[in-house]
Amino acid sequence: MIVLHFEVPGFIVLLVLLLSGYSGADMANLCREAALGPIRSLCFVDIQEITADEVSCKCHVHCV
Repeated sequence: MIVLHFEVPGFIVLLVLLLSGYSGADMANLCREAALGPIRSLCFVDIQEITADEVSCKCHVHCV
C-alpha cells in the first residue's frame, strides 16, 4: 500500500503517474473507497451512534 499525503511536494505529479490509465469511473471509485475508509474502521455499534463531526478525516490517498 502506498500512502500519499497532500503536503508532500510533487504530490499531484506522483498521483498522475501512479494513476496513469485510470478512467473517470476508476477515479470516482477510488475516491469513494477512500471516503468510506474512516467509516469502515468503526465498530457497528459506534456507527449507529456517531455524528459526522466525530468521524476522523484522513487527508491521504491509499493506492493498492
